[in-house]
Amino acid sequence: MKRALFASDGSPLMEATDLAPMRMAFAGTALMPLAWGALNRVRGNQRKWVFASGVIGSLIPSFLFAIAQTQLPSALAGMLNALSPLWTLVFSVFLFRNQVGRKQVIGLLVGFSGAMWMVTRGETLQVGENAMWWPGLLIVLATMCYGLNVNITREKLAGPTGLQLASLSLGFVALPSWAYVVFGGGFDRVLAHPEGGFAILMVALLAVIGTAAALALFNQVIAMTSSLFAASVTYIIPVFSALWGIADGEALTWGHAAAGGIILIGVAIINAGRKKT
Repeated sequence: MKRALFASDGSPLMEATDLAPMRMAFAGTALMPLAWGALNRVRGNQRKWVFASGVIGSLIPSFLFAIAQTQLPSALAGMLNALSPLWTLVFSVFLFRNQVGRKQVIGLLVGFSGAMWMVTRGETLQVGENAMWWPGLLIVLATMCYGLNVNITREKLAGPTGLQLASLSLGFVALPSWAYVVFGGGFDRVLAHPEGGFAILMVALLAVIGTAAALALFNQVIAMTSSLFAASVTYIIPVFSALWGIADGEALTWGHAAAGGIILIGVAIINAGRKKT
């Protein structure tokens, strides 16, 4: 995502509002050959939930992450992504009426405290005199979408395989995304830059590997386990995000590392308090 947004000299390359729909268009197209056959595995009353899953779990977060990534280091965005299990718990309890243990509530509060510390810090989140808290908030909103989508997938979309659900949900959002990219001039704007072809390649890799393949695997984990356990796979994302960020020359402060550690402690407490089902 970062390689697509910025040129090799650090100047802006692709607009976030072009990257997000292009990502969805490529991801949906990659799985489109499977979508028609998968449609027969989904009951009529499930199709609205498949569409909701595509919009809430993929389309909206793709815009939120792309916009936030223009301001946030990749490592910091990855750390905030670890909030997904916390929101999974919130929606599981308050929307789907599942039971929750005391440890899970404690973990929720610990995780939130770490997130609030992270998004309100200055230093790398600062431009001029104004702390750039809003990009962090966009990531928090994206993790809310992920948490809600995990519960929708677990509670409303039992039956189809993870690959089938991914092909359908991404297929639904791919069509309007392609319309936006083609008729909105997204390709023309990107290709007008000397590194535009490379940026589109980066978006294609992000779409096929980081969206289509990852979503198919993630949906399968949800089907095989619980929603909260599946969401806990995001624990490892901050580690890889930090490593990629450091490799890309990003600087993290000890304060950011401590806040990320608090978030991980919170989600670890939630997982320790998870009831077996």
